[in-house]
Amino acid sequence: MTNRPRATTTTLVLATTVMLAAIVLPAAHAASLTGQRVLAVVDEPATAQATYSQLLQMLTDRGFTVDVQASGPTVRLVEHGDRTSDHLLLLAPSKPLKDALAPAAVIDYLRTGGNLVLAMAAGVTDSYKDVAYELGLDVSRPASSFAPGKSAVVVTDVTALVPAATARAAAASSDSASALAYPQGLGLTVHAATNPGIEPVLSIGGSAGTPAEVLVAAVQATNGARALVLGSAGMLANAAFSPNRAIVDQLLQWTMHEKSVVRVVSASHAKFGGSKQLDMYRIRDTITYNITLQQWTVDRWRPYLVAAGDQLQWSATMLDPYLRLPMSLAFTTATAATYTVTAQLPDVYGVFTLAVQHARAGWTWIDHAETISIRPFRHNEYPRWLTVAWPYYAAVVMQSVAALVVAALWVTYRHVPAPGGTGEEKKKDAPVVADPVARANAAAAALIKAEQHEAATTSASSRTSGRGAAEPSPVGGRARKRKN
Repeated sequence: MTNRPRATTTTLVLATTVMLAAIVLPAAHAASLTGQRVLAVVDEPATAQATYSQLLQMLTDRGFTVDVQASGPTVRLVEHGDRTSDHLLLLAPSKPLKDALAPAAVIDYLRTGGNLVLAMAAGVTDSYKDVAYELGLDVSRPASSFAPGKSAVVVTDVTALVPAATARAAAASSDSASALAYPQGLGLTVHAATNPGIEPVLSIGGSAGTPAEVLVAAVQATNGARALVLGSAGMLANAAFSPNRAIVDQLLQWTMHEKSVVRVVSASHAKFGGSKQLDMYRIRDTITYNITLQQWTVDRWRPYLVAAGDQLQWSATMLDPYLRLPMSLAFTTATAATYTVTAQLPDVYGVFTLAVQHARAGWTWIDHAETISIRPFRHNEYPRWLTVAWPYYAAVVMQSVAALVVAALWVTYRHVPAPGGTGEEKKKDAPVVADPVARANAAAAALIKAEQHEAATTSASSRTSGRGAAEPSPVGGRARKRKN
């Protein structure tokens, strides 16, 4: 009975200690953002330590957990839907890739986000060539022409892959005894049209009629996975590792996501002068779009700054881009950089995509997009007077004024008879009497006058007809008499 409280108290003390330790002790920063697990596939694990001991030791010193296995059916890249490793080193070019290491499985490994180092050599199997071909590379011929002091090596100028100092040192030593070693290597042909994410790292400078021959190439997939293809596995072996150490170190850092990794921390948009993000805006609204970016460099996050002369572009797209504007650097902090752009939305309503797409050699591709709706004006949001409608307003005013003028002329018009006209014309030209009583009297007088005129006409007609019956025509009488 007395031991239970002590046990409970001890458990609480231990749990509290563990929680405090988890809070107080700083979390260890991983050198690689993908993970620390490395799977190295070699010909024989027993001889791997003697062949690649310096390479494996360098990875171990950087904090990676290296698992060395022989190429065979026991190797597993994926188990229960999860990767068994974060980085895959294929260092057995003389052994075919089959079973779980088949070329299709290796490409699927890249699709899941794993990184790959593919090392080839003279006598490489077709399965290694198939993996290289899927990455957009082809084996051309043995690079026998590359020898220290005879061939000038060209090192890429992409600082995201190889720093400028390392590239200058490698290029300067290509004609000296400490030149880069490339034993039993193969030349590579780059199919840039197949994969635009390929960047040649080392190549032999070609002449006017001969293109440069690629020795080492870096490949970045659209999902951010990276692959390093070496035409010579001997570059990583102990015999040639010393002169190659500086450039191999930089290339492995890049391949394993230890540097040149860019991510979007946040993105927001709002009306100009406001802070609330909306899902729907009105046509011709002015909005402000902000995006915050970071880059990972070995051990910490730093602000991602666009290179001088380059631009970070923002676009508003509905099938086609209606707007495409450069973004400007708003401010930076110790760990991030924020870019901004202010733009007036197009005079078209619909569903638009606000996107920031930034693909540069050696850097993780930025592809951030979100959709908004743009609506037309509501019936009560239109301005009272439209500038484009001024001609119509003027036409309405002119028609109204013309109607008033015609009405005024019609009401006030008075006909003046011409001098010397006939009596009938004078009657017609008689003024209209506006007084109702006078008008009635005039109408009665006109009626009486008309009756008198009609009576006179009837009397004249009667007298004319009576005279004709009493006095027959002499001509007619003689005619009737001659007939009798």
